[in-house]
Amino acid sequence: MNRRFLVAGAILGGLTLFVWRSLANAAVPWPGPPVQGFRGNGSAQVELIDAMRPYAAGNGIYYSSYGVFAVMSVLPDRSDKAAGIGSRLAGELALDMVVALALAALLQAITCSAVLERAGVLALAGLAAALVTYGSDTIGYGFPLAYAFARAMELVVGFFLAGLVLAWLAQRMSPTES
Repeated sequence: MNRRFLVAGAILGGLTLFVWRSLANAAVPWPGPPVQGFRGNGSAQVELIDAMRPYAAGNGIYYSSYGVFAVMSVLPDRSDKAAGIGSRLAGELALDMVVALALAALLQAITCSAVLERAGVLALAGLAAALVTYGSDTIGYGFPLAYAFARAMELVVGFFLAGLVLAWLAQRMSPTES
């Protein structure tokens, strides 16, 4: 494997995924709101946390066979987690770079050479990952179809865009080396 391509691909592909996912979550008008916040602010949110605590052992993922699915990730002082968004975004960028590294390694195994074909193969990998993840959540936990669709499209389009960047980079660096 071409290490120079893998490093450059992890960086450029990761940045591509990060920018796309940021736009997809902030600006793309997906059908219906995929994730909705609870009503109320401030003290109402603290009351909600206090009401849920007796039914949840701590931070984690919880569900009920009656259709409730909740994620608890509460700071010990119950403060607003929006203040720490910078470190979480940095973590997302690092994760996107790891994903792009895996996509770059996969791209090196693809025998077709056309940029669009290679990007299409990575989009298919994104579709497979989306179906097994979000399709399963919809079937098993009853997640709304709008949520599954939005998350799946975010992944498929992101893998395609990263695939375009990675395939272009592979051709630019050396068609024989990647």
